[in-house]
Amino acid sequence: MNLIKEGSVKDIYHFENDLLFKFSDRYSVFDWGEMPDLIPDKGESLLEFSYNTFKFLENSENWKNWKPKDIAVEGNYYLCKTLKDFRERGVKTHLLDKVLMDGKNYLKVKKVHVPNIEFKDKSWDYREFTKKPRPINTIIPLEVIFRFGVPKGSSLLGRVSDDTYLEELGLSTRPKEGDTFKSPVIEFSTKLEDRDQYIDGARAMDISGLSLVEFEKLKSITLLLSLRLRDYFQDLGIDMWDGKFEFAFADYDEEGKREIQLIDSIGPDELRLIKDGVQLSKEVLRSLYLQTPWHENVMKSKSTAKRENRIDWKEICINELKSTPSKLEREKIETISKMYKGLSLATSKKRELLDQCIPLIKEF
Repeated sequence: MNLIKEGSVKDIYHFENDLLFKFSDRYSVFDWGEMPDLIPDKGESLLEFSYNTFKFLENSENWKNWKPKDIAVEGNYYLCKTLKDFRERGVKTHLLDKVLMDGKNYLKVKKVHVPNIEFKDKSWDYREFTKKPRPINTIIPLEVIFRFGVPKGSSLLGRVSDDTYLEELGLSTRPKEGDTFKSPVIEFSTKLEDRDQYIDGARAMDISGLSLVEFEKLKSITLLLSLRLRDYFQDLGIDMWDGKFEFAFADYDEEGKREIQLIDSIGPDELRLIKDGVQLSKEVLRSLYLQTPWHENVMKSKSTAKRENRIDWKEICINELKSTPSKLEREKIETISKMYKGLSLATSKKRELLDQCIPLIKEF
């Protein structure tokens, strides 16, 4: 077992021909990377949450009698075909198993190729994804974001002042905080660059090498996954407002087309979950830093880097603005630890700990 990547939240190991995910107690906000605190039991909670959610989506029994409430499937070829596939075989994911090694739990997943992209001539080089023959068993270099509404703190509000982008999202009027959408709004952002950037559908296809058919299939998968997860969490007494998925090209199917599989992890760091008006996700951690001078300097640094076409925004923040994040209060760390554990237990229908966290988080 060899460590191949130490991320801000999880570590990835190469094991035989597969990968092992080790979820840590670290956390990251605003693309900063590892923050100065650890959240006890967060890693184990994320592992259990992600494992249970993947298994739920993979199980075709959870799709057979389910009908999406907010979108018309009939008449849409891609939605009809994708839903039929899910009802017959469940969702295709990279999850293999949950394994215990040396007293630690890991998620065992299929290995997919993650090309290194270079920043040269003031742009990122995505030729690895667009070359022919088109790559398989390779990550799709996008984060696919879905939104059921505009909760407090949603970044969407900062983008919809652009009429062209508003039309891209299929919205006729500019949403405001608290609005909900009849069907999920889908956005795309870059995945492998130094910082995530929202892009339109044309750019998403261009950098990823997705054909038009594959792009429509990706959107259909995202729509159905988001709707199914929303209903899943509603059964647990939790509202899901938005989230993100990551995908990879798998092998070719019987028709010679590239299959798309769900990868990475699914948990409170990827989803915005709310119960009784309280956010139960990484947004809780973000909110604790929003009013700090450090966050203000992060935004200044990113703005400077974008204006000057630089990729070293973090160095700007540390070295030029002399700004780094502060540690959190012990009581807040303890409450957030309980929140993660409570969410994990909720996926096994045990809701008591999560209910205990609600009034504590309201006091933040």
